[in-house]
Amino acid sequence: MDALVAKAEAMGVRATELRAAGKPWIELLKEAVTNDYDLVIVGSHKQHALGRMLLGNTGRRLVRKCPCPVWVTSPVDGGQVRKMPVPTDFSDTAEDSLRIAGSLARELAAELHVLHADEYHFEPQMRDLIVSPEDVEKYRSQMRSDAERELTNVISKCGLGDIVTLANRHIAVGPPDVMIREAVSDLSVDLVVMSTLGRSGIKGLLIGNTAEQVLAHLTCSILAIKPAGFQCPIEFPDDDAGEDASVA
Repeated sequence: MDALVAKAEAMGVRATELRAAGKPWIELLKEAVTNDYDLVIVGSHKQHALGRMLLGNTGRRLVRKCPCPVWVTSPVDGGQVRKMPVPTDFSDTAEDSLRIAGSLARELAAELHVLHADEYHFEPQMRDLIVSPEDVEKYRSQMRSDAERELTNVISKCGLGDIVTLANRHIAVGPPDVMIREAVSDLSVDLVVMSTLGRSGIKGLLIGNTAEQVLAHLTCSILAIKPAGFQCPIEFPDDDAGEDASVA
């Protein structure tokens, strides 16, 4: 620990050490909650042969319960962040993720990609009602046009028009988790920045469906962003954290 602190300080980073006994995820979570941290960074020890499985027990629980962003680093990227995608569903939390990703991209000189999935929810009903193929195509065209306009607007609103080129703005049709996983594979990215929830202010709200499916299969590092107002579902009123955490 002393050597790690010395190494950080040699790089200009003010560092202190903390040693605790107990389950790692509980102790990390308690530290983040009681000291109001802005970011928790944890490493992934290994990748399993069957799929991604980057998120072990500690990372998975921190992503679900930690009130601040959690960065889970992959052992295969060597710490380099060259390409970074950020999915957006145009929610407030996704906008926060885009701002954070933009700041990181500038700091690290990384290539930033913005992703959006169009699902065309009403198309099956239109076909059931025997709507003409032409009208279905008009519906798809209008949805695509709306998505392109909204994507341009949110990129501009976040002040990222200069670093997110037209070629790096991606809109695809289909489930968001499928699009994100395909984009990660096609672009060979190093870090995905994504919101884990779409709603705010609900204590203990479970991780969103899209994030749950995506985070279980990625092969790169992950920076998971919670919405404003999210609270850890575990309370740490005193040093007896184990009893509180065991019922969560």
